[in-house]
Amino acid sequence: MNVLFSVHPDYLDRIFNREKTVELRNRPVRLQPNSWIWLYATSPRMCLEGRALIRQVIIDTPVSIWRRFKNKLGITRAEFFSYVG
Repeated sequence: MNVLFSVHPDYLDRIFNREKTVELRNRPVRLQPNSWIWLYATSPRMCLEGRALIRQVIIDTPVSIWRRFKNKLGITRAEFFSYVG
């Protein structure tokens, strides 16, 4: 299965620099391990920039996600909780 994720360019740069190895989505995604996600950069770049392999999909509470993955998210605690509401 292939899907397209729109990602802000700053976060894409962090993904490609391996500073960010966990991608967050506000809504659950139904993807199987070994699926590919195509990474589309939002404005101002607005182009397809690469792809990534899904290792696993985890659906959990924001607090649990932060505890488990805070060093892999590429964002601050404030940014994380602002994003997840």
